[in-house]
Amino acid sequence: MLVVSLANKSLQDLAWFEVFATLVMALLLCSAVIVLWQSLIRPVDMPSFTSVFQGSPV
Repeated sequence: MLVVSLANKSLQDLAWFEVFATLVMALLLCSAVIVLWQSLIRPVDMPSFTSVFQGSPV
């Protein structure tokens, strides 16, 4: 349903600022959760943490 409604819209009619703000807030929230989890709940060594934070397997 979302794909059909977006496929028929002009790209200039979309609310780009709201989309961008939502994505940035989601990324910042997830980053904060990961950093807090590492420092408070389950500390790991920094090389492993940075590998997980960047998305590579340890």
